[in-house]
Amino acid sequence: MLLVTSRPGEICFSRDPIIYTFHTDQPLTTEGLMIEVAIYFCSGAGSDFTKIYTQPLYPDASGNMSLYAGDIINSLLTYSLPSLAAEAITDMDSQVGRFYVDYREITTATPAPAWLSDNGNIRNVIKGGTTYERWSGSNFFSGYLTTTKAFLTWQVSGRLCGSGERMYLYYLHMVAATSGISLKVRVVYTDATETTSQPLVFPIGKKYHVYQIPTGVEQLALTAPTGKTIYYYEVSVMAGSTILAAPFRYEIDNRPSYNPIQLNYINSLGGMDSIRLLGVSEPGLSREAVITERVTNGTNNSQVMPRLLNSSINLTGIWTGNSGFVSRREYDGYLDIFASRGIYRVLSGRWLPLVLTSGKIPLPKSSDDLFSLTIEFQTGFNNISWTPDGQNF
Repeated sequence: MLLVTSRPGEICFSRDPIIYTFHTDQPLTTEGLMIEVAIYFCSGAGSDFTKIYTQPLYPDASGNMSLYAGDIINSLLTYSLPSLAAEAITDMDSQVGRFYVDYREITTATPAPAWLSDNGNIRNVIKGGTTYERWSGSNFFSGYLTTTKAFLTWQVSGRLCGSGERMYLYYLHMVAATSGISLKVRVVYTDATETTSQPLVFPIGKKYHVYQIPTGVEQLALTAPTGKTIYYYEVSVMAGSTILAAPFRYEIDNRPSYNPIQLNYINSLGGMDSIRLLGVSEPGLSREAVITERVTNGTNNSQVMPRLLNSSINLTGIWTGNSGFVSRREYDGYLDIFASRGIYRVLSGRWLPLVLTSGKIPLPKSSDDLFSLTIEFQTGFNNISWTPDGQNF
């Protein structure tokens, strides 16, 4: 008899181990003994499952087998970037999916038996992951996330932000489909007065779906009444009086900044975080060219014909910047950028891809009480032509 002895958690990260285990009590001497496992997958909230892969497995000396499905499922999920055309709460369908397996036991005597289906135990997956040493089944979801009601970020509530900083929080809906969800924004001013608003419409929450929420001051159209200044504001997700995502606090950074560079990056948990590089940044332009020689016919009356030419020219923008001094908890949250699969900067109304060039990153010493992060990066493409900054077409 063939049994499924363990399954992934009801919800899991795509870059964490996704493991099914099986056991057969068939004698191991049975000729041609093996099992086949077929993985079925559908993206988003759909119900149209498609068979994506079939894997043969062979029992060990105890009759046990394991299927590692994470890499296959992860390849079917894609990160989506927020829209720059309009500020709206968006269901990030492409980052979530559902899956199950069918399985059967094959021998030489029964080469094509009927499939057994595990479709009564559909599992859910979101794009993202945790570190190898911290992974423990689905404890992130059943323990940490359920207890803290956190958003999908390692950045800390109470972080400093710029008044013009483009920011997002990603919310994972952990309960059954819910209507009447609202985004609550509480603004506290420097005179200790406050206001509460619901600036964006929240769609009906689908269980185990990820929602992208714009949270910058300008994105939420937060303005202080005449004579008041925003001290901090909190963003939370509510269903009536029930807290679905605990308040995340942004404190306005009023320190002087000199043409700060802002980066947005996809974090390890599948959300999108931001970091401002303050102070003096160090831009540069990397130029690579191939010099070739050609045969010429000498000169004419007005021009000396060149023999050496640049046959190809590639220009790449490069930068070095620093976060400025932040708390240790903020610093630790920023370190997630070095594991990011997608780093971007908004220029000319577009998300422009970047590539980190930082190598070994020195971490703070145990005696340090001031923390800042230096980041080196370049454009994620080369150019063969030039257009000055600020020229929008």
